[in-house]
Formats: sequence, C-alpha cells, structure tokens
Amino acid sequence: IIGVRSEAIPGKLNEVEGLMRGFIPTTLDTSIIDEWYECSNKDSFMCARRLISEEGLLCGGSSGAAMSIALEAAKELNVGQRCVVMLADSARNYLTKFISDDWMRDRKYLEKEVSTKIQRWREMKVSSLDLVYSPTLLASLPCNDCINIMEMKELEQMSVVDERGTPPIEKN
Repeated sequence: IIGVRSEAIPGKLNEVEGLMRGFIPTTLDTSIIDEWYECSNKDSFMCARRLISEEGLLCGGSSGAAMSIALEAAKELNVGQRCVVMLADSARNYLTKFISDDWMRDRKYLEKEVSTKIQRWREMKVSSLDLVYSPTLLASLPCNDCINIMEMKELEQMSVVDERGTPPIEKN
C-alpha cells in the first residue's frame, strides 16, 4: 500500500485540496503504508484532467494525484501483479480551478497550444463531423430479436427507445 502526499517544496502553495503536507486524516492507519510518494500540483491536475477527458471519470485533484503516483508505481510491478487505485474525490469542488484552461494557464500548468488544440471543435458544425450512425432497438421487441440484431450488426450494446424515439421510462 502506498500513500500520496503533496510535493515538499518550502513556501510553495499546495492547490490540491486535502493533500496538505503534514495533514493526516484520523481515519488513516499509517502503519499499513509501505511507501510514501509525493506528487506535484501540476501532475495531480494533469492526471485528473486526463481521467476526465479519456475515461469520463469526473474526479478531483486528490484522485489525480493518486492515479499519477499509481501509474509510476505500476511500472515496478511484476507480471500478474495488480494495482488498485481509489479515486476518493470528485470534480465538483474544482469547476473553477483545474478544469478551467484559463486557471491552469495562469499557474503555468498548461501551455496555450494544448488548450486551443483540444477546443478546435467548438467552431465546427455537427454536420461536418464524421459521426457513425448508432442504431436503436424498440423497447417492444422480444429480447431474442434484439440479441439477433446485435449479433448481425456485430454490436455489444445498443440504445433502447420507445415508439416515439425516446428512452423508455423506468417503472418502479
């Protein structure tokens, strides 16, 4: 088990909430920690942004720090060993912080070019995108028919809609 703490740079502000140097929650049993790793604000935020954009996990800075360290620590694993990472916070408290490109640029965590490349789609028309048609299944179809359709189209999942084309309402 590894522990994560903020970078140890004297006088430098730690912007990852909950990862203050010297802050140890009373619920943490430090006797089970095999090794401590330190993570910079930048690595924490960049990894959290990557988890959000690539994996769809709306995690916060502490989770970014945990994943950043886990990616480094996992390089030392042997074949067959596993690495489990707990993502313990959400992006809710960071909407005006590391999720904002401007905030990241102001702190020199993000280069200008990176942001403009990511957002080039903002000026595009949806009709110009090379979108793949996603077929849907009617909720009234028997399950066997749905399975046959999915196998025929070689799909692992399909959206289900009612006769109006809207997702059916779940009945309690």
